[in-house]
Amino acid sequence: DADLDGRVTGSKVSIFDVSDPADPQEVAVWSAPGGWNDIGWEHRSFLWWGPEQLAVIPVNVWNNGENWAGAVVLEANGTTIEEVGRIDHIDERSDRGRTACDVLTSADLPSNRDEASFETELEWILTDGYSRIILCELGEPLSVSGFQCYEETWMLEEAERIGIAIPDDATLGYCWDNGNLAPVISRTMVIDGDELWSLSSEWGWSSPEAPATLQVNDLGSLERIGRVQIG
Repeated sequence: DADLDGRVTGSKVSIFDVSDPADPQEVAVWSAPGGWNDIGWEHRSFLWWGPEQLAVIPVNVWNNGENWAGAVVLEANGTTIEEVGRIDHIDERSDRGRTACDVLTSADLPSNRDEASFETELEWILTDGYSRIILCELGEPLSVSGFQCYEETWMLEEAERIGIAIPDDATLGYCWDNGNLAPVISRTMVIDGDELWSLSSEWGWSSPEAPATLQVNDLGSLERIGRVQIG
């Protein structure tokens, strides 16, 4: 949706009567003020499921304190649009900071190191209290619940330089608090006629190599059935 000056004001779904192509008439509208989505430049984000006349629209909303990201399920019968429900990829487990990896802290620094002798960025990061450094062994997901994590190969060199033992094939991740931003859904599909599958990544990620979540919901009730993290 947009104002007369072209400024985007939210997400909008419309049905038009095009019986007269020269004079299309808007007959139904659904909108999310303050919302945005990728459909305008990535048509594969849009899902239409004909058997149930359902449209699934990934939407992210920031409006007057409302922060929400997920996908909206709309029933569109040609003359009306009704919101059936919403799905999201918010981790329902409350243990924020959960990770399968080891978390490095200032206690992992050699005992003879203090701020006056710091010579690497890694040492300062381990003592700043704002971010987390995780050491993930082969097969462990580079992730911390509630944080965005990035693999940083340069940290391996700095760790070796200051005497922190890193196992072979291990990875160091640099993790930032994501401020409770919900993962952004980018793709949805219906499988077996009754399962709604969706794919998301953490807010701010755009790389194909980014960690992602694959989730399945019941198409009828939209109840979450299961999920798995990828990468």
